[in-house]
Amino acid sequence: MKKWIKNAATAVYRRCGIVLFYLFRVFPIKRNKIVVHSSNGMRYGDNARFLVEYLKKVRPDLDIVWLKAKEADFAVPEGIRIAPYRYSPKREYEMATAKVWLCTHFFSYFDRKRKGQFILQTWHGGMGIKKTGLDHEVDADYRKTLMNNGRLPDLMTSNCKHLTGVYRNGMHYEGEIMKCGYPRNDLFFRDTTEERKKVFSYYGLSEETKVLLYAPTYRPGHDDGINRNEDYGMDLERVKKALEAGFGGKWVVLVRWHPSLMAKKVSGKDFGDTAINVTQYPDMQELICAADSLISDYSTCLFDAALRRIPVFTFATDLEEYSRYPGIYYDMRSLPFAFAESMEELEENIGGYDQAASDARWEAFVKDQELIENGHGTEEIAGRILKEMEK
Repeated sequence: MKKWIKNAATAVYRRCGIVLFYLFRVFPIKRNKIVVHSSNGMRYGDNARFLVEYLKKVRPDLDIVWLKAKEADFAVPEGIRIAPYRYSPKREYEMATAKVWLCTHFFSYFDRKRKGQFILQTWHGGMGIKKTGLDHEVDADYRKTLMNNGRLPDLMTSNCKHLTGVYRNGMHYEGEIMKCGYPRNDLFFRDTTEERKKVFSYYGLSEETKVLLYAPTYRPGHDDGINRNEDYGMDLERVKKALEAGFGGKWVVLVRWHPSLMAKKVSGKDFGDTAINVTQYPDMQELICAADSLISDYSTCLFDAALRRIPVFTFATDLEEYSRYPGIYYDMRSLPFAFAESMEELEENIGGYDQAASDARWEAFVKDQELIENGHGTEEIAGRILKEMEK
């Protein structure tokens, strides 16, 4: 009975959203308005952040609206407006009257496009390891949402061969794909001293400290907000000692849980002097700028960090389970990062790290994947947005 009531409420919710969107079509499209749908409304960041900040510089007259979830806790720069991420009359009005929709995640099932609007999907997964969209098993209801996301965009941007394949197969997208770098990664092609200082100052770290950023991705069903170290098999004290033995210096670990846990209490046990929970820090790319090494499992941040040529390691004790669901695109040991399924193996990989060999593996991978990252993704995509806004 409860399930029936929930399904009925969801159906009404969606119908109301669709009806309101069509009603708001009586209002004209505002050619200078952009609505941003990013990170499920939970944070201000990712590709969209770098695009809108660049656009505001070159076109101060733009009206940019960032959709924000009710439970989210973040601020946006002056000149950017906030609207509800989830269904509301205000959200539907902003969506119905915007010339451009800028998205990095999935739209809702009830979102509809009107003639004259331009919808851009930059995605957030890049060369992502974990399967997404229709590439893994989904229920009938979610399939409708995914199919809607394949139909909506007028343009998708891709930085590599792998991501283009995900668009075509996992999202059933048949439209135009613009090949260019990720705006969020342009940061790594310039001096990032200020970003590192910003993070160090925020957490009160001394300049001599070396930083490991540990950023595991989500696990289906692991959303209760408790400490995840035991489930992931990670021993932060041991990895810290391995880094100090292998690379020298005094190390601290910054732990970044997946954004899906941002609204949860993800602190768990007291990390003490070993680690700092940085899940609530506004921007992941700035954390990567502050890192001297990174460890993750199936997250795209592995590839982002590799652009900085810092030591990157993969660690996952649940490979067999995760390969079944949600599934992964790669053989983990074929990636250009030393892979470990146990703490003992991870310690060996850290102790035996070879920068030259790592660089060679990365360059071969970049060539195979036809990776496009040159520091100009933001201006290239922004140029296309501005061109479309003139139509």
